[in-house]
Amino acid sequence: MAENKAIWDKFAPEHGSDFEYDPESEAAKAWGQRMRSVILPNHYRIQAIIHTNLRLATEDERRTFAEYLEHVRGLSERHVCGVSGRAIRFPAAMESIFS
Repeated sequence: MAENKAIWDKFAPEHGSDFEYDPESEAAKAWGQRMRSVILPNHYRIQAIIHTNLRLATEDERRTFAEYLEHVRGLSERHVCGVSGRAIRFPAAMESIFS
């Protein structure tokens, strides 16, 4: 998750819309490439780890994980399938799910 956050901090469009106006920019290309080659694969690994250990999670953690799953589905739809507008924000509670 730390790697995803670092990439997001460096490359993500401000407020989720900056690159809509210039999708040919180098920053937009870097963001799209990092999303597909690093961020999404990391999300899939995180999902597998949490899913394997879900029996240890509290009800609140399960709810957070469900929101996280929907977040990743939306990212996949946008960055792999080209369907925008369905991603929900990353659930803040995910940042401390292992604490």
